[in-house]
Amino acid sequence: MATPDIAIGTHPDLGVVASTASGVPAAKILLSRLGFVRGEHSDLYVLLPNDPDQPDEPLTARAKHAVTVLRDAHFTVDADAVYEPGTAEHDQGKEPDAAFGRHPTLGITAAITDGHPYAAMVLRAAGFTHDGERDVYTLPDTMSHATASVIARNTARVLRQSGSTVRVIPGALADPARERRMSRIMRTIDGPGGIRSLLAAVRRLVDAAAGWCAKHAGTSAVFIADRLTTAAARLDVAAESLNGADSRLRAVPNDGEISAMTNGVIDEHADLATMFDSLAAELRTAKNGPAAAEVLVRATAQGGPLDQFQRIIDTASRQAQDLPEPLATAVAGPLTEAVADLGRVSKALSDIGTHLANGPHAPQTPSAATRADAARTTPTKKPKASANHTNTTGTTPGIARQTPAAAVPNRRR
Repeated sequence: MATPDIAIGTHPDLGVVASTASGVPAAKILLSRLGFVRGEHSDLYVLLPNDPDQPDEPLTARAKHAVTVLRDAHFTVDADAVYEPGTAEHDQGKEPDAAFGRHPTLGITAAITDGHPYAAMVLRAAGFTHDGERDVYTLPDTMSHATASVIARNTARVLRQSGSTVRVIPGALADPARERRMSRIMRTIDGPGGIRSLLAAVRRLVDAAAGWCAKHAGTSAVFIADRLTTAAARLDVAAESLNGADSRLRAVPNDGEISAMTNGVIDEHADLATMFDSLAAELRTAKNGPAAAEVLVRATAQGGPLDQFQRIIDTASRQAQDLPEPLATAVAGPLTEAVADLGRVSKALSDIGTHLANGPHAPQTPSAATRADAARTTPTKKPKASANHTNTTGTTPGIARQTPAAAVPNRRR
């Protein structure tokens, strides 16, 4: 049996505790929001009382609520029997009044404990018929799984509202095909080497470009800074789109686990993340504009890492379109927007590469002291005289000044 994402139980000293083997940060965040605080000297999360002045506050109801919320968020949860939702304190160890499961050939089935005619009446009213040979209640075999799942959920709710105890076998009411698609998409987003971790790797590449710009860009600094600002902004927007798709997936009601959502996840795109980090390292050590341009060309080329990353998100978007509406639009839309934003990031980095390869990438302007020192050590050359040059006396160099005869006054003899 696969290891659950989260386990909730009772510790002899700490009380209600939770542990998580999930690599998804959302699991720890959600536990924190539900009132679990990580212990100082262990990896256990302890459920603390809402009111510090009442340390003996009963926590069972809150633990049950936590199990429900975590399962609704599609985390697999292993809980002690006392913390299983829908089970009263005095009913621990007793058989439920009704139970819902899934048979490999009969589909969704229900069974009731003897002596509960009201439960049998509710099941028949909902469309279930009794299979005397197997002693279970079934729905018509022509009914789609989606319709059968809705009927079973509604029936279970009616029974609970009437005071009956109901047990739903984890995963029994889930559509296997839909769950597999959702599991695949969430793994692509949040799994190791998934879209979220690749976005972080692209961010490191953009940061490396910014660092190179600060040291070497010179006259290109303004242009590059503008394009890097654009790239960083689009990465932020892409991350928000990703969060929107992920939140929408986790908001889907779930009666059990999505199998292997995070367990046994293969780090499918780890090589791509390593490639981004390798390019970032090369960019930090690039000695001039052409060298930096060559790194960016490889990063943004067709078939390069950024192009591959866009295809990964696009594939997840197309997979989301196979989900039932309105879930399909709610998930595929943000993913499609993330593809477009990543394309803008690639375009910005490509523009920087082209500019560095073909445009000016002069060193930074020398300081005033450097320019003054150069001026003192450079000999001053006098301009050569030309025939048309006039000196300050109005005479042409090398030619004696002559007074016109008409300007000489007559002298007395």
